[in-house]
Amino acid sequence: LIPSGLFAVNTFTGSFTGSTQAFTAADSATTRVNDGDSFGFWFQPTNTTQNFFIRQRTNESGFGVDVLTAGAVRLGLGEGIGFDFFNTNFTAQTNEWNHIGFYFNSPNIKIYWNGISTTTIAGSAIDPALSALGIGSDNLLETRIGYVDDVRYYQAQDHDWGLDYNCRLTSEAGLAAHWNLDNSLADSSGNGNN
Repeated sequence: LIPSGLFAVNTFTGSFTGSTQAFTAADSATTRVNDGDSFGFWFQPTNTTQNFFIRQRTNESGFGVDVLTAGAVRLGLGEGIGFDFFNTNFTAQTNEWNHIGFYFNSPNIKIYWNGISTTTIAGSAIDPALSALGIGSDNLLETRIGYVDDVRYYQAQDHDWGLDYNCRLTSEAGLAAHWNLDNSLADSSGNGNN
């Protein structure tokens, strides 16, 4: 399965090549991932070195998703007094598209891998970061190499990521932000999170 639009064409870069390339969404209350929310995206690592694909972090608050050496996918979670990392037990294959979705429901985090709810990890309540969402980068400037596409954020619901994976939905209830990255960096949810 291949996402409909790569991140993104002529006005931006089609790939992250290890520099500090990034797209930063507007910082607002509607883009700060909180307990009870769902967040997911497509990604394709093109190198097995450590890559950060999504990051919304302020000191010890927020969350991030990275791919470690050999493709291990990891979730970082800030609860206000520390930033902890959790192994998702999934491995992203180099040069292949993967979809990952999360439902933050303290003290657990449900993880969907390629449209299937396959695991729940014990975490803690997420403390929302008072910062913008970074797609392809973060404020720590770690290396990232690969592609990102179709980033979605749903407020106050356990979203069924299987629907997005199989049907490529364009809009539905609870969709707070949707960066489809089809020739544009705009939020296509209609909520103006550009």
